[in-house]
Amino acid sequence: MIRNAVHAAVAALFFAGSAWAAVPPNAESHRLNAQSALEAGDERAADFWLSRYLGAIASDPQKAEAVAPLVERRALEPAAFLAGDYDVEFLDWFERSSWKRWDTLPERARERHGSIEIAAVSDEKRFFTLVAFPELQSWFTWSADPSYKSRRLLLTLGSANAKSKPLLFAGKYVDKKAVPLPPVPLEVKNHALHHVWPPEFHDLDGDGDAELWLRYNLAWGNGFSQFLDVYRIDETKGLVLFKRFHGDSEGYARRVGGSRVEVARGFGSTSALAHLEYDRHRIETWEFADGRFEKRSEKIVEHLLKGKAWKDSLLS
Repeated sequence: MIRNAVHAAVAALFFAGSAWAAVPPNAESHRLNAQSALEAGDERAADFWLSRYLGAIASDPQKAEAVAPLVERRALEPAAFLAGDYDVEFLDWFERSSWKRWDTLPERARERHGSIEIAAVSDEKRFFTLVAFPELQSWFTWSADPSYKSRRLLLTLGSANAKSKPLLFAGKYVDKKAVPLPPVPLEVKNHALHHVWPPEFHDLDGDGDAELWLRYNLAWGNGFSQFLDVYRIDETKGLVLFKRFHGDSEGYARRVGGSRVEVARGFGSTSALAHLEYDRHRIETWEFADGRFEKRSEKIVEHLLKGKAWKDSLLS
């Protein structure tokens, strides 16, 4: 099975003591490989190489023009919409942040399986890696204003297809050797993976055994949802989900210090507003105490994505 093969490759890297780092790959080589894949009618391989290319040039988006003919040849159907009145810098971030994660060391990208390790963390006791399978999607911006000109967003997402969902790999170090535990799928259902923040180990309850905190966006209809998952590492089962926070309707979920969490959810100030017209966020604060998370406070603010406030919440 692909999962077992990927697991073996991930374990081999940790046993070899390979450090997690990102280096610019050969972008032109990726473009040529994508072209060959399209000529062969292999869309999955084309998406793999186009994602690698876009990851390599994410800091210089003008270079995306070099693969524009290949993207057009890919003939992507419109996948979803995003509100056109969001801050233009956010729209830029939403597109390009989906590219960056696919730029990684060559040995962490496995062409045969179409998989790429896009996030990882380790300390002296444990390690974690997230593996995903890239796919391209075309999104478009939308506004109720009839004079608004829609913009296309080219996204490179982690597939949610049944045989290529994102996989979580974890393990512990025993006598300085990596001991991998059984991999588990990320619970995405039918939602593609948009972006992943750097994962971290943080001790939730002070027992000396840190939990894994994983924050990520999933494409969610016309928009996205953000999740913050807290996993415990079981000696036999691997990662076991302890708590999931869900910031839906273009919200967010983040750890803001210690074991305190903020969760924001988008909504409309009147029932007449459709999803793409939501104009408020409800922000809740949760804190871990006595073995569980308890809600501490709640407030309502103007929609964070329609101004610059998103930079202090979504990015941090």
